[in-house]
Amino acid sequence: AFWVDPGIRSEARRLNLPVRMSVAMMVVESNGNPKATSPKGACGLMQVTPITMEELAEYDPKRFGKYVTKVNGRTRVNIDALSDPKTGIEAGMAALKMYMDRYDGDAEKALAAYNGGPARVKFNKPLILAAMPPETQQYVADIREILKKTQKLELPRASLLHFLPPADARKYRRGKGGS
Repeated sequence: AFWVDPGIRSEARRLNLPVRMSVAMMVVESNGNPKATSPKGACGLMQVTPITMEELAEYDPKRFGKYVTKVNGRTRVNIDALSDPKTGIEAGMAALKMYMDRYDGDAEKALAAYNGGPARVKFNKPLILAAMPPETQQYVADIREILKKTQKLELPRASLLHFLPPADARKYRRGKGGS
């Protein structure tokens, strides 16, 4: 079963982010599973990585500093907190906002940075998606596809998957999460 927390809508609006894109990200990242994990250490609805949490703790220490501590010179991230839907959504949306700000509102660059890491996306150069890792190319393409197929819909209370043709909906039902 697919679940969309209404918190993603309110958090996207609060941060002035596109709501449909935010929900599409969650669909691709975790298929709505707050317990989703990836082999790369990403977890939660938005598949936030420990490295991203460290970056968020610097970007917004008031909100995210409590999840990152230094012990004997080593950084420790409370990744269990990301399994909480509210925390995972807040962290994922804050990361997207951070990247949208960094790349002057360029959604494609922000999505590529979110998935492939910001070091791979240059601020003052055009994004060459073909030069990104295949996983990032597919990630951006999947989100574009969802946005295209749902562009005329008002975001309903139900999931976007309910409005995709059955074969497309199955494509995103990976269950274990994305990144």
